[in-house]
Amino acid sequence: VAKLTFGLIFASKFARFGIMYGVYGAIIGIVVSQLFTFILLAVVFTIKRHKSNYNFDCMAKSNIYVKVSTNGNKLSLNYSKKLSAYFKDIFDLGIAYTSTNLVIPIMALIDSLFIVKLLCGSGVQLDVATRLYGIQNGVVATLIALPNLICLSISTAIVPDLSKLSHRSTTAINKKIRFYVIFTIVSVMPFVLIFLINGDSIINVLYTGGLTKTSIDEFEFAYTMLRVSCIQILYVALMQVSTAILHALGHKKMPLYAMIISFVVREIALIVFIKYTDFGIYSVSVADTIFVGVCSTICVVHIIKLTQVNFATQTLCGIVFATAFSGVGAVLLKHAIYMHMSNIVYVATSSIVLLIVYGIFIALFNVFDSKKNIFAQLKSIMYKSKQISE
Repeated sequence: VAKLTFGLIFASKFARFGIMYGVYGAIIGIVVSQLFTFILLAVVFTIKRHKSNYNFDCMAKSNIYVKVSTNGNKLSLNYSKKLSAYFKDIFDLGIAYTSTNLVIPIMALIDSLFIVKLLCGSGVQLDVATRLYGIQNGVVATLIALPNLICLSISTAIVPDLSKLSHRSTTAINKKIRFYVIFTIVSVMPFVLIFLINGDSIINVLYTGGLTKTSIDEFEFAYTMLRVSCIQILYVALMQVSTAILHALGHKKMPLYAMIISFVVREIALIVFIKYTDFGIYSVSVADTIFVGVCSTICVVHIIKLTQVNFATQTLCGIVFATAFSGVGAVLLKHAIYMHMSNIVYVATSSIVLLIVYGIFIALFNVFDSKKNIFAQLKSIMYKSKQISE
């Protein structure tokens, strides 16, 4: 809210001097909003510290958890020393977060400098290449980012939630990690289906008047890019959540290494696809999918090796079957009602029905309890039947 408010205020005030000053105003507004957020958090922390009694754990560099306590307004010298260790750990974590989050902006900067040139080098006209790149970043990337706001909230809560379990058994930590990963997958898969099946209607609803069919059919390009890119929703969600888990476990540098490796693989794939295939602008969508896919896979595999957490086959099968059944239902519904209502009504109706059907199958398969879900019960029945027959 602060970012939107300050951004709009400063942009409108500076825009009277020209469009460039309006952009500068928006940037200044974002910086001011971040300062406002920092001050707000500092004030809340100060108030809570002096009015509440609470305990928290912090992990020093030697992986030793230091117990810190407050008692009203009483602050001892011993407490101050421990508090400094706590803030040092926050600073180290902040550096890790910042370094990790710099990779994608750097990648976007490199893209803006080279992708249009690469497309022109492969035979695409300059104005067409510029428009296609604008569709990729202004339409497709924006839509892909929307569902991941859910996982951004989850990943923000993971670090303190796992840190407070530091003194408990690894079983408790693994149970939390398993829940976060499964919940992330379950949360984003409906959006993958919605964009895959109804992407054309969504683009028509949101971008009618912005996209044209003059020299190129921008709607068709946008829909195809969205269809190719929709699986990124799952990969980005897993990347966000696994990064937060690794930070909470003290492996702060691993997400950065995973992103750097994925970035190198992406740039190589991008050059190869544009220069040596007929993919054209779709090469960007494919390369972005490779980037988030490789990064999320590296992080999740590292978590599994680090914690020995396992994801029951029955649980994963439940998610796959729920996704498949609800997806088939959405396709059948599209064929039945698409021609009989407007795009906006169809998108709303289809999305609601898909979410309801998906939720029913998730509940039916009981994916959050691997011991009680339908696949575990079938396996148990088959095993008992085999014993009886023998």
